[in-house]
Amino acid sequence: MEEENTSEFGKGFIYNIVLFAKHWWKHFESFEAVKRMAERNPELWKEGEDDMWFNGAGDHFYELTIPEQFKDTDIGKLAKELQDEAIERRLCSSTKQDIKNFFDKLEKLCMMIDKHLGVEDIEADFS
Repeated sequence: MEEENTSEFGKGFIYNIVLFAKHWWKHFESFEAVKRMAERNPELWKEGEDDMWFNGAGDHFYELTIPEQFKDTDIGKLAKELQDEAIERRLCSSTKQDIKNFFDKLEKLCMMIDKHLGVEDIEADFS
């Protein structure tokens, strides 16, 4: 019997980073849901928390596959740091600042990959 080649949350390097980033539009939906739940049960929520978003988005880091060529390099180390943080953040409180900090590191990783590929990035004025 042939084994199926499937993954619940995707398996890859750049592919999984993109899957994670695609969740950003859902951030606004989850923020509104958290706000509604906090209004109903204020004792269960702290100001600035946005737990629900990282819970779903972080799933895509389970099978993030860091290519062999990047292991033990700055790219591989930052990718592993992001992977560990994304999985950890699935289970704890995250503020908007935590999410911004994560995306800043993710942007740095992408720019490092571009540089490795010979692409000279120019930072965006608007992002």
